[in-house]
Amino acid sequence: MISPAFVVYLKANFEKEYRSLSSAIPLYFDAIRLEPSMWIAWKEVGLCLFEEGKKEQASIALMSAVQLEPEPSFHSAMVLATALNANNKLERAVVYYTHAVNLDNNATSAWYDLSLTLSTMGENEKAEKAARRAQYLEPNTANTNYLLGNALMNAGKYDAALLSFENALRINPNDAGVFHNAAHCLLMLEREEAAVKPFARALQLAPANALHVVGMGNALRRGHRFTAFRAVLNLIKQPKLGAFVLPSSSSPISSPTSASSEVLNDHISVNTSLLHHTMTQLLSNSIEEEGWGEVIQRRQAVAERGWQKENGVIIYLISTKRAHYLELCDSLHLLFKHFLLIYPGYDVVIFHEGLTQAEKDGLRRCANGGNVEEDPPPFLHPFTPTLLFQHVHFSLPPFVDEREVPKQYFHASVGYRHMCRFFGGKVFEQPILSQYDYFWRLDSDSYLLSPLPLDVFGVMSGREEEGEEERGREREGRGKERREWEGRRGRQGEDEKSRSRLSSLPVDASSSSGVVVERRRKQRKTRRRYPNRFRLPLLADTSARSS
Repeated sequence: MISPAFVVYLKANFEKEYRSLSSAIPLYFDAIRLEPSMWIAWKEVGLCLFEEGKKEQASIALMSAVQLEPEPSFHSAMVLATALNANNKLERAVVYYTHAVNLDNNATSAWYDLSLTLSTMGENEKAEKAARRAQYLEPNTANTNYLLGNALMNAGKYDAALLSFENALRINPNDAGVFHNAAHCLLMLEREEAAVKPFARALQLAPANALHVVGMGNALRRGHRFTAFRAVLNLIKQPKLGAFVLPSSSSPISSPTSASSEVLNDHISVNTSLLHHTMTQLLSNSIEEEGWGEVIQRRQAVAERGWQKENGVIIYLISTKRAHYLELCDSLHLLFKHFLLIYPGYDVVIFHEGLTQAEKDGLRRCANGGNVEEDPPPFLHPFTPTLLFQHVHFSLPPFVDEREVPKQYFHASVGYRHMCRFFGGKVFEQPILSQYDYFWRLDSDSYLLSPLPLDVFGVMSGREEEGEEERGREREGRGKERREWEGRRGRQGEDEKSRSRLSSLPVDASSSSGVVVERRRKQRKTRRRYPNRFRLPLLADTSARSS
């Protein structure tokens, strides 16, 4: 005899098949209330909730289904693991993916998803083993070779990863994501020139993907083609509202299923109308790199206007990853060229988790206008900035149970969370900073692409804004005199040729200079009301210096 719960379950199946999920879900719950041990009803309602986007409720329902099922099937384990994965419960998802592969050791899909989840958790060795099993089961598919390449790349085995990506491209030569990650491996092997062509091919296949633009820029930057780097980044159209963070060179496309699954920002796009022109210039090496002459002239102009140095310091924090070190080398080179050479005398403090002496020497060369392996030009030696190193050790607070801390929380690793805690308060307790009034924090992938028109520390103290306000009034006065003179000349009946000569003269004042001066006046008042907004607290212990 059919039970009442099973009758309701059949009605729910009809609603799901022919009407809507929203009408089927209440019926499934009615069947469960009548018979709480009906595992098939738990499973179906879990699938419906998952399709409705209610991932938390779906994982609970599917967990109940697996626990109640007399002999949990491969399909049930996979469905539950997928729901847990989507709900960011990665450790529990791995348990059920592992259960699925134990039920069917030849299921490529289970090994595939297990490898992806382990990679997300940072379990690179286990992810590589799962990827090798998937590739062994299906050696002639692009996806499994791409999966293995990503696992090897995440484990730092870039040469082996390149071979897997080449195998994937032989099967499917039109996958932009494979080209991107192959170029990333070349970049990590410090073969910057060789990485340019794969990035260009990725852009040709997927011109609207901003990740490929950034990857190309990273290759040019690592090759010290900074003007070309800036030209490529100008292809990215940033949103008018909201913040935009460029990914670092250590952010490849990690999804083997879609080259565009990694999203920088929902509102970011690529200026495809300029893409072809820029790429043509780039591949023909027709973009000339800027020299040091303009920067030296800016330095002289700053000195002539009576610039005064503030008591400030620039700080970085760097991990032991090679990618972060290479990024910092370029960041220091551009910082020196576009700021420290123009506004000299500011110290740079690098907090690190374990730099070698060779790496410190390379950073010193970069901070004086050279690069990792080459010394700067001799004429830059007198302008060498002071570079200080401070070793830091990160550990969990004593009140936190390490077993309860997930290795990966969405896209935030444990190291990333240590960084947030450091800059959220611990940085103010560092004795090496006690002698300074202001600090400017930069990331290893912060790049100054052109000379700064103002001293950042002067803006913090208010001195630079006061000077800019005075210069604004001077420009406004010169502009007013010029307009009055032009009006008199016009009233005297000058001919068209004379007027054209006058209009070609340079104009110093802008029509909005009054607005600019008024805005800066308001900013200065704000700083007077809150004079300590940008100041570091003074610390009692000033004995610790660089290591």
